[in-house]
Amino acid sequence: MNLWIIPLTLTLLTLSLYSIRRTPLALFTTRTPEAAVLWHLETLPIWLSAAALGSGLLPPDNLLGHLAPQTLIRSTLLILVALATLHLVLGLLLRLSHPTPSHTSNASLDQPHIPPTYLYVCTLSCLAALLLFPLAGYRHATLYSLITGTPLLEVRLHNAYHTSLPSQLLSMPTAVAYFTACIAGRLVHSHRAGSWLALGAALLFVSARGDKAPVLKTLLLYIVASLATSPSKQATVRSLRIVLCTAALLFVLGGLLRLQYANFGFGRLLAYLTERTGAQLQGTYLTFALSDAGFSWPSTAWQSMLPAFARSADFIDFHRFLMLYYTGQPEDRVGAMSTLFIAEAYAIGGTLLLWLSPIVVGCSITASFYLWNIVLKRLASIETPAVASALCILSSPLSSHFSAFPTLKTTLLWLTLLLPLIVTTRLIDLLRENKPTHGSTFARTPSPAQHSTTGLRRKTRRRPSGKADLPDLPGCTNS
Repeated sequence: MNLWIIPLTLTLLTLSLYSIRRTPLALFTTRTPEAAVLWHLETLPIWLSAAALGSGLLPPDNLLGHLAPQTLIRSTLLILVALATLHLVLGLLLRLSHPTPSHTSNASLDQPHIPPTYLYVCTLSCLAALLLFPLAGYRHATLYSLITGTPLLEVRLHNAYHTSLPSQLLSMPTAVAYFTACIAGRLVHSHRAGSWLALGAALLFVSARGDKAPVLKTLLLYIVASLATSPSKQATVRSLRIVLCTAALLFVLGGLLRLQYANFGFGRLLAYLTERTGAQLQGTYLTFALSDAGFSWPSTAWQSMLPAFARSADFIDFHRFLMLYYTGQPEDRVGAMSTLFIAEAYAIGGTLLLWLSPIVVGCSITASFYLWNIVLKRLASIETPAVASALCILSSPLSSHFSAFPTLKTTLLWLTLLLPLIVTTRLIDLLRENKPTHGSTFARTPSPAQHSTTGLRRKTRRRPSGKADLPDLPGCTNS
């Protein structure tokens, strides 16, 4: 056992948490709690699983059990150093460009600054997409599996390879559902019915993919946003809500696992979470194991940074290549293997790009923060920074393709998918603002301040002596 990896991990983790203080990713931030929760839920399992696997505390699976000890330690050190470097880069760039005050008044949290029209536009958009997607052969994976008994994975593979839906639209359920959940959670205390309706539509839409993580993230976004804007200041009530929400998340996860695995029971949930923690880094360890064995990567790996129409006919996605190599199954029967961003960077550009990848990813996430804030504030009229920060983290997953970071591919795709919703909502609000009132076209609605003072003003007259004006009282004269 290599127990020295554990104190090294704790040291790098402490340094990383310190480096991102006073940024939107700070653990106890009050302005952007959604982004902070999402970031740490993504990075903390990587820290812990790398330390547990590298030190030997976590039993290895079939793949990791066959790795040479030198490969296991080297891969673990690369993962830890890459994560620490990424935090340092983000801490520097975000503190300079997107500072977050350590204390925020409760008044700013009670005023979300989000047009409520988004609730109804997003709800109708989710329901309309659910009606239109089946026309292209797309199946609602969760409902189809429940009704027909077909394995969930089989339905997901059908949607990925056997539909006429453009590949860009396959990301629409996650992008729209996350956007809807952020807004619905922030507006739940002022528009309760519309918020619940929007959440239901978002969950129904995102569950069409059949993936577990998007459903849980949608529900988590709603819960964190609603707790962040909750007017209740009692610690007991807030703690009870957190416990109930955590139980709801685990219940939803267990239900989805029962659809995917026929004999899965809720008693195996903890064992599944433990196994899944190590599996998230499986592709990363496999990448460096193949490298140490002298394996040569496909020469077309770099084409993942190009649009689909510009790639060669023999192009194969790096993550799917790892899954094909590991399972040996046909191409239309497997998905993609999860890896940290350094794995694909190493396959594309070798050792140089491997060490530069944390800097590239940090600069990309910072640029994504800028882009989301500009679009949502100036075009969507959403002043709350929490929505932009959450969508930035969600569109920049560390366990996805490194090739999407240099070109902001995922961020630009999500903005394109959300643009019709934003434009429609703003047009509706503009039409409502310019709608003429009863009577004259030029009639103007008095402000609440004018309503409160109308009829209460009394005639005053100025005293000749220049003293202050006094109201005329019945039966009295001012002399």
